[in-house]
Amino acid sequence: NSRWSIRNGLYGNFVQFENPAIRNIEHRLEQTIGGRSNTQYNFGADRLKGQWNTGAEIQQGFSPIKTYANAGGIPGPLQSDAEIGILQYFLFSQVQLDVRHRISITAGASYNGLRYRFLDLANTASKRQESGYAPVLSPRLALLYRIHDSHSAHAGISNGFSPPTIAEIRPSTGVFTPGLLPEQGTNYELGLRGSFSQMKIQYDLVAYDFRLRQAIVVRRDLSGADYFVNAGGTIQRGAELWLAWTAAPATASCSLKIWSSLALQHYQFSEYVKGTADYSGNPVTGVPSSILSLGADLTTKAGLYARITMGRTSAITLNDAASESAAAYTLLGGRIGYQTTYAGTWLGEIFAGFDNLLDTRYSLGHDLNAAGNRYYNAAAGRSFFLGANLKFSGRKGE
Repeated sequence: NSRWSIRNGLYGNFVQFENPAIRNIEHRLEQTIGGRSNTQYNFGADRLKGQWNTGAEIQQGFSPIKTYANAGGIPGPLQSDAEIGILQYFLFSQVQLDVRHRISITAGASYNGLRYRFLDLANTASKRQESGYAPVLSPRLALLYRIHDSHSAHAGISNGFSPPTIAEIRPSTGVFTPGLLPEQGTNYELGLRGSFSQMKIQYDLVAYDFRLRQAIVVRRDLSGADYFVNAGGTIQRGAELWLAWTAAPATASCSLKIWSSLALQHYQFSEYVKGTADYSGNPVTGVPSSILSLGADLTTKAGLYARITMGRTSAITLNDAASESAAAYTLLGGRIGYQTTYAGTWLGEIFAGFDNLLDTRYSLGHDLNAAGNRYYNAAAGRSFFLGANLKFSGRKGE
C-alpha cells in the first residue's frame, strides 16, 4: 500500500577526543552504534490530510577514558583509567493533521530511557558501577495557522528530557557521579513568520517561556578540575527576531541582502541553593541578556562577493553569585572574494578578510565559577587573512 512506508537505518560514530586542562589532560575515545526504525502512514483527502509516524531508536556507546597529569602541555603520569558504557533508547509516535491547508496540528510523544555502566580500571578492587534512570514520557503539541499565503502564526507546548553526557557523568575529576539527574523542562512558544514580497522583507518572531528542572551546571574545584551538579531549576524567558531585506537589484547581475537578528534572554535561577548560599533569583551564569547581529551580503553573477557582519553581546555573569561579570563587547568581521568555474568541473575561489576589526578585548569563552577567578580565555585581537580554494565537482556544469 502506497500509504504505508517503513524506513530502517543503522549508524555508527567514532570520536577521538583530547581535552587539555589546567591540572590534567584527558584522552577519550567515544564509539557509538545505533539503529532506528520509522513507520509512516498517510491518510485523508483534500480538506483533511494527515500523517502518522511511529518507531523506535536504540543506541549503544562505549568510551575508554584515560587521564594524565599535565606536564607542561604534554601527558605526564597516568592519573585514572576508566571505561564507560551507555545504553540509550526511546519510542516515539506523532500525528500531524492539515485542515483545509490553513491549520496544521501536530501531537506526539516520546518515551526515553538511559543507563550508564562505569568501571575504574586503575583500581583493581573496584566493581562495575551502574546508573539508570526511570523512563520519561515527553509529550508535544503544536499548532500552525496560515493567516495568509505569506504569513503564519504558530504556538506549541512540549516537555523535554536531556540526560547527562559522558563528560558530565565522568568529568575531569575522574570521579563517576551516578547521582547526577537528567534535566527536564517544559517549553511554551508563540511566533509569527512570513514575508512582505513587495518590500522584499522577511521576518521571523518567536517568544518563549522555558522552565528547566534539575538543571546541570559546571563547577571547578581548587585544583581547576571540572565537575557537574544539579542546581534546582531555571526560568528562561526570551524573544528572538530575525529580519532580512533583499534589495531589488538595478540589474540582474547582482543582489544585496541586509539582515539582522536580536535575541533577548531573561534567564534566572528559580530555585538554587548551594550550601548556605541561596542563588534563587540570580541570572543564569554565562548567559548574556541580549545578542544583536547585523550583516550585509553582496553577490554578483560575475563571481565577486562581499560580506560584513557585526555582533554585539551584552555583559555575562561569570559565577552563580553574580558578583563577577564580563563586560559587553562588539565584534566586526568581513570577507571579500571571487568565485569562478573552470572547465565546468573545477570550482575556484580566492578571498581576503578580517576578524575583530575594532580590536576588541574579549574572552573566547569563559570558565564559569572558576577557582581563583580564572574566568577568562585569551582571544585574538585584530587579524587579517588571505586564502584560496580549488574543488573538483566531478559533474560538469555545477
